[in-house]
Amino acid sequence: MTTRPTRIAQAIATLLCAGAAAPALANSATVYYKASPDWQQVDIHYGVDGKWTAAPGVAMEGACNGWRSKTVELGGATAWQATFNDGAGNWDNRGGADYELGAGVVSIDGGNIASANPCAERKAEVYYYTGGKDWNGASLVYGIGPDWYGAVMEQACPNWLKKTVSIGTAGGMSAAFTQGGAWDNNNARNYAVNSGTSTVKDGVVTSDAASPCVAGNEPFRLGVMYSPSQSTFSIWSPDSDQVALDLNGTSYPMRRIADVNGYTEVYSVTVGGDQHLAPYHFQINGVTSRDPYGVMVQAGTDNNIVLDLSRTALPGGWAPTPALAQRVDTVIYETHVRDFTIDPMVKRRPRSMRPLVSRTRP
Repeated sequence: MTTRPTRIAQAIATLLCAGAAAPALANSATVYYKASPDWQQVDIHYGVDGKWTAAPGVAMEGACNGWRSKTVELGGATAWQATFNDGAGNWDNRGGADYELGAGVVSIDGGNIASANPCAERKAEVYYYTGGKDWNGASLVYGIGPDWYGAVMEQACPNWLKKTVSIGTAGGMSAAFTQGGAWDNNNARNYAVNSGTSTVKDGVVTSDAASPCVAGNEPFRLGVMYSPSQSTFSIWSPDSDQVALDLNGTSYPMRRIADVNGYTEVYSVTVGGDQHLAPYHFQINGVTSRDPYGVMVQAGTDNNIVLDLSRTALPGGWAPTPALAQRVDTVIYETHVRDFTIDPMVKRRPRSMRPLVSRTRP
């Protein structure tokens, strides 16, 4: 397919072929100004290449949350000057020095100049700590101005739930957390959460925080994610939503969680307390199922065992993996289920065809 050139492109090409320089493309600046609440209107008086608007200037338009904006065409200029007034004799000219501005997006608040759009859509990424709570997940209830919303949080890593929401142009929001009939609303005061990434742990909000699920905290995975205060049990169940955990003889309903870290159709539940060495299995559509990701089983049963693997660590740690200088030095161990279980001492042989069926891994 041949694309027809625009008239502008044809004109530029003609000039270039004739040896003339291409015309400079016009550039502009969009300035956002946060005026005093006492100002009923805001005018911008500006100059480009020494040519100023007639005082008091031109009116700025309302943008968001007390901000006014105006787009100024600069032509071939890269710098320009501006002052602001309320049309009633009150001026902000930066102490007589005027504001020295450039192209692109510029914002001015309290005499400070920044190159950011204060009216761009903002997001709040909230991590909520559930350690010590017997909560099966949680929902984030958040308010922006007079409006309130709710959203189900997802499991991010052990003890932490996460939700990212859009807060429009607001700088922050009010937040509370709930699960079932239980609430954490900061003793009826709600939490003040800013845009960006925040953590809420034990009643304390940390703004501009790093994700608690990176650098040292275990990312979400299937099986058991153990901690001394609570454990999260997760299993892939693409064919049934009737999923439950049987832990130490107690049944816990499991709910499908949002897709996370590439996992889909995952059901999960978090149980409080130290579950080290507790027996467990899953019930899927009424059928008992061991944990395919379990690290220990209870002999003669369909139970797995919750295990704190840190207690199996060697005092001096494991020896580092030797460097592989040549591929021919590779040693591969292969185990066949039949050969591994054919000894007469093995009373319960595997009944699952999962190792032999393709496309059964999440």
